[in-house]
Amino acid sequence: YNYGQYIWYNTCMREIEYFPQYEGYPPVKAAEADTLYAQAISEAKRAGVSELAYPKYFEPEWKPGQPKIGVLVIHGYTVGPLQMLELSKMFYQNNMAAYLPRLTGHGTNPEDLRHVKWSDWHRDVELAYQFLKSTCDQIYVLGFSLGGTLAYLLAAEYPEIKGVVTDGAIFKVAHWGAHALRILEAVLEHVFYRDLGMPRVPVPQEMRHIAYDIYPTRSTYQILEL
Repeated sequence: YNYGQYIWYNTCMREIEYFPQYEGYPPVKAAEADTLYAQAISEAKRAGVSELAYPKYFEPEWKPGQPKIGVLVIHGYTVGPLQMLELSKMFYQNNMAAYLPRLTGHGTNPEDLRHVKWSDWHRDVELAYQFLKSTCDQIYVLGFSLGGTLAYLLAAEYPEIKGVVTDGAIFKVAHWGAHALRILEAVLEHVFYRDLGMPRVPVPQEMRHIAYDIYPTRSTYQILEL
């Protein structure tokens, strides 16, 4: 538990300027043709996603008779699969497979995120689970923030999932600002036909293909819908 807590607070939640880069470890498993993993990579390519933000699957060398345990690792809002890289390394080192899907609208630019519905994110994690199910005997789901909310929804729909681990999962936003956001989104969308990018922490230009520097109002509203 203590080591996991250390990983959370020193990789997933640290300043965005120190966002991890992928340097080839663990080795990415090549996507076999006609698999859901290959389909997810193809979708990322068509969307113009940076290669660093592609879905990634890490599979250890399992010994005969060894249980094949896999972890579906779901990133948070406005970032991408690399947010979960350090945790995935830990799983790989302990003979567990890890699949890092990309949620639709991430890995390109915030404008693409504006046009996404929460059902698109749900589809992403559902297909990711189906892929992992085809390679592993036991599956756990781990999610951060928006990824945590999606993890719980997925586990509610697939009771065979062995366990769920989350940090910052969103269940209900009780703050008055959430209600104001619903009104603001409706006015912007149906009256002014535009969106508003809410400020976030500064992100270096070279990192914006991985992590966005704003929360688009429309897609933030989709989190409330989820």
